[in-house]
Amino acid sequence: MNDTLRDELIAMRAEDDATRARLATAGALFVDYAPEMRAVHDKNAERLAEIVRDQGGWPKRSEVGADGSEAAWLVAMHAIGHKERMLAWAWDLTLSAQQGEADPAHVATLTDRTRVLRGKEQIYGSQVDWDENGQLSPLPITQPDTVDVRRESVMMEPLAVWVADMRARAEAEGEKAPADRAARIARRDAFLRETGWKK
Repeated sequence: MNDTLRDELIAMRAEDDATRARLATAGALFVDYAPEMRAVHDKNAERLAEIVRDQGGWPKRSEVGADGSEAAWLVAMHAIGHKERMLAWAWDLTLSAQQGEADPAHVATLTDRTRVLRGKEQIYGSQVDWDENGQLSPLPITQPDTVDVRRESVMMEPLAVWVADMRARAEAEGEKAPADRAARIARRDAFLRETGWKK
């Protein structure tokens, strides 16, 4: 076990969580991509890139523990300003999971996120956004009738159960649908073009 690396990954996640909580309390988290939040995500992405390079691949669960592996996955999930790295990490994480060194659900969610960011349908239904009725709902899913079969294959709970939990947590945290959904979508699309996800 590499306790030093494990502790560093957990500290990176803790900074992410603390920044998110602080911005949520201030009401600055759910409107746009807050500059302070983006700065943390960018810094963590830079460090994770160094770790993956130095380790010769994704941090193994046997080396950084389940909590360290989860922390690395969260950093990758939030590195939305780093397209090429996210795509490479999705592949590295897949290889690691095939060796029993990463959580298959982490592969599923990172895969979904990179697909959604590229404008593709997701596979496991793990990515949500505010719909036209002001509810958090899954973004488009390929072959939605069999999504729960795919979710079960990576040890994820049924989609309806998970969505209900997501909505309850969002309400508990005070997260609300954007007042101007069209404007928010336009700003998101501008960000995706800026970062190379969308042409």
